[in-house]
Amino acid sequence: MRLDDREVVQEAVLKRLHSSEGHLRSINRMVETDQPCAKILHQLHAVQASLLVIGRILITQQVQHSLNILENDPRPDIGTSELTRLSNLYSCFLMYSSQVVGRETNEVKP
Repeated sequence: MRLDDREVVQEAVLKRLHSSEGHLRSINRMVETDQPCAKILHQLHAVQASLLVIGRILITQQVQHSLNILENDPRPDIGTSELTRLSNLYSCFLMYSSQVVGRETNEVKP
């Protein structure tokens, strides 16, 4: 996949989102029909993995976009602004992808 082509990236992301959506509907049905926990957790893992891939695709595409700006725009303020934007995106992605369970409560709430 060429990540410098916005339409290709959008198509790949949408395809994965639709797949994740299908998995989530399946998980809903599994919970409603009292399926075994292991099966549900397996499906949840598939959704999480797909969402992480989407995040990686997006951040990679943005890095390539930013590199293009940094290489081709001679204005220092634009470069600084782009680096700040990229740093913020990366921080957001790291928070999202860390999957730190210990920060959340383990209580089950109805």
